[in-house]
Amino acid sequence: MIKRILSFLFSMRLMGILFFIFVISLAVATFIENDYGVIVSRATVYNAWWFDLLLLIISLNLIGSFFYYKMFRVKKITIIIFHLAFVFMVIGAGVTRYFGDEGSMRIRENESVNKILSYDTYLKIKLSDKENTIINDEKVSFFAGINEKYDDSFKIGDKKITVILKDFIPNAYEKLVETDNGSEILLFKVFSLDGGSKINYLKANTSKNVEGTVVSFGEAEEASINFFVRNDSLFISSIEEIEIVDKDGPKDYPANKQYVFESGKLYKISNGVQISYRGYYASAEIQLQSASAKEARYSDVYNFDISDGDSHHTVSVKGTKGRVGEAATTKINGVDISISYGSKATVLPFSIRLDDFVLDRYAGSNSPSSYESRVTLIDKEAGINESRKIFMNNVLKHKGYRFYQSSYDTDEKGTILSVNNDTGGTVLTYIGYFLMILGMLLSIFNKNSRLHFLAKKVKEMNIEKSAVILLFIGFLTLSASAKSNNEYVSKKHAAKFGAILVQDQQGRIEPMNTLTSEVIRKISRKSSFKGLNADQIFLEIIINPQKWSNTPIIKVGHDKVKEVLNIKGKLACFNDFVTRNGSYKLRNDVEAAYVKKPSERSTFDKEIIKVDERLNIFYTVLRRGFLKLFPEPNNKAQSWYTAEDNIAISGDDSLFVKSVITQYIMALKQSVKSDDYSRTDKFLDDIYDYQIKYGDDILPSQSKINLEIKYNNWNIFLSIAKYYGMIGFILLVLLFVKLLSDKKLRWPILISGFFILLLFVVHIIGIAMRWHISGHAPWSNGYESMIYIGFATMLAGVIFAKNSPITLAATAILTSIILMVAHLSWMDPQITNLVPVLKSYWLTIHVSVITASYGFLALGFLLGFLNLILNLFKTKKNILTLNKKIAELTYVNEMTLIIGLYLLTIGTFLGGIWANESWGRYWGWDPKETWSLITILVYAFVIHMRYIPGFKGKFSFNFASILAYFSVLMTYFGVNYYLSGLHSYAQGDSVPIPSYLYYILSILFIVSFLSYINDKRYR
Repeated sequence: MIKRILSFLFSMRLMGILFFIFVISLAVATFIENDYGVIVSRATVYNAWWFDLLLLIISLNLIGSFFYYKMFRVKKITIIIFHLAFVFMVIGAGVTRYFGDEGSMRIRENESVNKILSYDTYLKIKLSDKENTIINDEKVSFFAGINEKYDDSFKIGDKKITVILKDFIPNAYEKLVETDNGSEILLFKVFSLDGGSKINYLKANTSKNVEGTVVSFGEAEEASINFFVRNDSLFISSIEEIEIVDKDGPKDYPANKQYVFESGKLYKISNGVQISYRGYYASAEIQLQSASAKEARYSDVYNFDISDGDSHHTVSVKGTKGRVGEAATTKINGVDISISYGSKATVLPFSIRLDDFVLDRYAGSNSPSSYESRVTLIDKEAGINESRKIFMNNVLKHKGYRFYQSSYDTDEKGTILSVNNDTGGTVLTYIGYFLMILGMLLSIFNKNSRLHFLAKKVKEMNIEKSAVILLFIGFLTLSASAKSNNEYVSKKHAAKFGAILVQDQQGRIEPMNTLTSEVIRKISRKSSFKGLNADQIFLEIIINPQKWSNTPIIKVGHDKVKEVLNIKGKLACFNDFVTRNGSYKLRNDVEAAYVKKPSERSTFDKEIIKVDERLNIFYTVLRRGFLKLFPEPNNKAQSWYTAEDNIAISGDDSLFVKSVITQYIMALKQSVKSDDYSRTDKFLDDIYDYQIKYGDDILPSQSKINLEIKYNNWNIFLSIAKYYGMIGFILLVLLFVKLLSDKKLRWPILISGFFILLLFVVHIIGIAMRWHISGHAPWSNGYESMIYIGFATMLAGVIFAKNSPITLAATAILTSIILMVAHLSWMDPQITNLVPVLKSYWLTIHVSVITASYGFLALGFLLGFLNLILNLFKTKKNILTLNKKIAELTYVNEMTLIIGLYLLTIGTFLGGIWANESWGRYWGWDPKETWSLITILVYAFVIHMRYIPGFKGKFSFNFASILAYFSVLMTYFGVNYYLSGLHSYAQGDSVPIPSYLYYILSILFIVSFLSYINDKRYR
């Protein structure tokens, strides 16, 4: 009996069940976060007791299986190291969960702070009488519709006090409502000394402290300023002299006198208080209402019922996450009661002073591009007083605490830092990462590993070997021609303009064609417009600014943004963004979007930021801001300048720089009309001569310039995408004909394979060229990562092509699809500086590894689907042949999934290292992180299906490899466009699901069902 129980507790069957529950829990948590926020998802799932228990049971199952299946053997060393890694990770997560600290620190300029506010919220209840004091400080979070209850009793002396949460109002604000049975209420605005202002409510016969001054509505002896109603008029009096400012100017009035309090006047009291009239209500009341999530964040209000059994008191408590709770007090039956709710303040043994908060903006706009905090670390005990900088990828570390840049105050005079203290958890987790990578590497070289077993099987089953021939490198190009006309700048002159050099925003010297191509794609999401290429459009905008300001060319994809701009199509013109009085329509929305943390931005916010960037780029073209054509003499390695900048230059060169662009534009207008570009060509030659004169040492070679222009014009990846698909399909058809008939077709298959390999070489060359041109690894945005995933997919096909030609055909088709997707309109080529968080070598490693995994897993999907199709063709005559081919492809499929799982796992946890180096925490349950973990668990289950009764067999494995890939799609696309988070593009607002997806799902379902029936018939 005991053996049977242990057999189940440490079985793969139980592990499969636990994995299923774990995956469902994680998936649900991401949707809870999308709908209710990260605080709710943590409280209900990630930090819940049952979630910790689930992780504990999974760990015990894993550890117990080591002993039950006797894995502590030399042959099993790879497996034990790999699986032991996850035990360390879970233990590390537990240490982080229960012993790590996480919070935030808000600092104003020239202010020193030595306290952090906890990420978690606490309810603090203090009861005291003459002899006893009880303090209950409990970690708790309240959420509307999820956790709205609190009920506890406290024994103090011989009394029993019960505290019950009656209700609470999230994001509460005061609203004035006129009623029949209300009170007299006065509204007045107070202008503070720092320039701010606030509307105040004051009920009749009450007083309040305003800016250090007691103000009363109804005469009160303790008040410095009194308001009162007499003969249906409102009056003000003050114990200090009053200065009243109206349309006739200021005038002083003596103290302790009564003056009419009316609108249109400013009342200045000698102690610095300034007040103006805002309204009077004869019968009204102030009600607390809940503001929408998009409005300014207010405190939540919690109404507690306090009872000793005989009497009841209601206490309203203000508090919210990120603020220390304001204590509300009451007294009942001789017991003083204080209740507060909010974050807890932790005092640090050192302090940080904010010397300066620096916000960099894009040129010619108010849109933030990056920001940093320049601080001084002050530790008197250690004798430290040092200047430091905090920004993404530059974390301040001191005494186990890590400070990273999170957000900033709207007035740009304060910073918000996120803080954590988790040395123990991080070390244990990093040990787990190391063991995981070590185990995976050992499995590649260990002859007893599953990978080596599968490779041996494939080699034994393969009968025909196909030669792999690599010949010279060829380039596939597509050229387009258009008739010239005198309406626009000629293509020939535009090409000459595209060949002159310019300095981009990153300081790189490049051909103008590179900049214009990126600019036009960024603005319109197209490489051409109205038959004009990028160079022509760029020049046209400069020489005809008024015409192009009224030409719809700026891409707008969100319906709400279109409503704000009052446009109907997908393109807006520059003037659509400006009202008749010249104000920017999106200004408030842009400011609101940038202030929010990335994980809190909605689809609207993110589209607003993108559209604002496109508008700023267009505006920069209009004002010639991109024409940084002129190096400064004796300063060759530094910035180049536009003609409008102040350059330290004199004489003829100074006159040339100041006038040449204006003269060039005037001449170009004439050249367009006359079709004679000899004079304008000369201006470009003169500019290039100037660049050689003062920047020859840093100019790229002419061959490099020409290569870059060719790359821009060739559009390599879109070109090879078409040929990948066409030749891959031809090869697949040939292989199926060969498989189902007696025809050999050796040479057509070899020739098709050769051309696919040639395309792969061109693919590699294209990536290398883009890497060289961009100056960074080509996977920093969606477009580049898709190109790289296509490369990884094709690489997987090439690796297995020798023993499985059908794999090469499948990957060619899949790569074609991937590259086509990369060129869809929503893929956004990046032309601006990489944001600070992306300037990390850990990013290069993390993204390259994890995107490579997607290629292998995609191949697994396609091989699984091909095996299901082969099942459809089974007959009594060919069953042995097809079974052999299916077995071969299944072994290849399993090898592919193992490699893909290894890469995915390594890439995901290397992302944790990147996150820790960038913003001070290695795992934050961001939806992208969570779905990456889900995908790892899903494929881990698929790989281990052969151990689980009822899930064994080739059909089950291939079908599972198809289903599993949908977790990859959810991770790569679904999270980005349907869930909130740091990696996402949406929050709350849905992006339409493509209609073709339903057709694909239908085809997969039909093929799978028919394949299952036929497989069962001939099994």
